[in-house]
Amino acid sequence: MPSSRLNLNQAKAFYYAAKNASYAGAANELSVTPRAVRLQMDALEARWKVKFLVHKGKTLVPTEAGRVLYPHAESIVEHALAAEDSLADLGRLGRHVLRMGTV
Repeated sequence: MPSSRLNLNQAKAFYYAAKNASYAGAANELSVTPRAVRLQMDALEARWKVKFLVHKGKTLVPTEAGRVLYPHAESIVEHALAAEDSLADLGRLGRHVLRMGTV
């Protein structure tokens, strides 16, 4: 898949930055540095040649493009988290093997 498409890291960076109104808040939720969030946002904005978030004082606010992207990013993140939960459940199920025998 071409790297110029929206990827999960970009969707997460945008979603959490918009949700928290800051790169630092996004970084905290993602367990990365604010610089890593900014790099993902830079790549996203360069690809689409549009700003998704702008500063108003110390707060990040979505632009028109950001308001369009937000519900999609939210859905992507929710689906990714659900997939991770399902895989974790699968892993937990695999650790408990039930063996039955009959006579």
